[in-house]
Amino acid sequence: MGTSWGFRQADKEAVKVLFVSLLLLGPALPGATPRASAPAETGPLGIQRSDDAAEATVSLRMEQGKSEVVTKDGVAMLLVGQPARNVRGLGHCELGRASVVSARWSGIGSARIQGKASFGVGTRAGRPEISFHFLRTADLELRRGKLDVELPNGWSFTQGRAAIGLVERVDGRIELLHRGGVDLVLVGPPRRDRYNRPVEPQRVRIASGQRVLLPAQTVAAE
Repeated sequence: MGTSWGFRQADKEAVKVLFVSLLLLGPALPGATPRASAPAETGPLGIQRSDDAAEATVSLRMEQGKSEVVTKDGVAMLLVGQPARNVRGLGHCELGRASVVSARWSGIGSARIQGKASFGVGTRAGRPEISFHFLRTADLELRRGKLDVELPNGWSFTQGRAAIGLVERVDGRIELLHRGGVDLVLVGPPRRDRYNRPVEPQRVRIASGQRVLLPAQTVAAE
């Protein structure tokens, strides 16, 4: 799968450096607009809870092969047989062809990524997030809350309580299978018309049991 993306080792290292730079400097970049924090929740007695959501972590565990996770705190190895590694905020991982890693947000849901892949994973403003640069297969399952997902071809969606399967084909198209749960709304990449004016991105609603094949590229609107 990776060959169609033309990623060389130097490209991978550049992705890691850029990812760490954005983690460390992103909020201070000119024009950068940080995502608004999620509103504080209240308990059953109306007492405001501490901002536990903003401190949420993702737990990464290698099931096969080896990998590493890059965070604002540095680089850490992920090895089979080691305890799961908790990542606060966002981290970046890369997998080889025979590798399998699971990501788990406690009490919320999980993701299992298998085969050659490059992706960002973690939480942003207390909300689970996973962003694929390329992948082979991935299984996403959410039991409560929301999971923000970005695909290599520019499509994205916010997953509710549902189970989703993803496969990237050799030609770069993404096959998405909705295995069960609430409906999913896929949002296409930003588009522009012939006068270079932004137009509304394409939206596709997917119900349980449906399978869709998303294009590798999106052609600008006419």
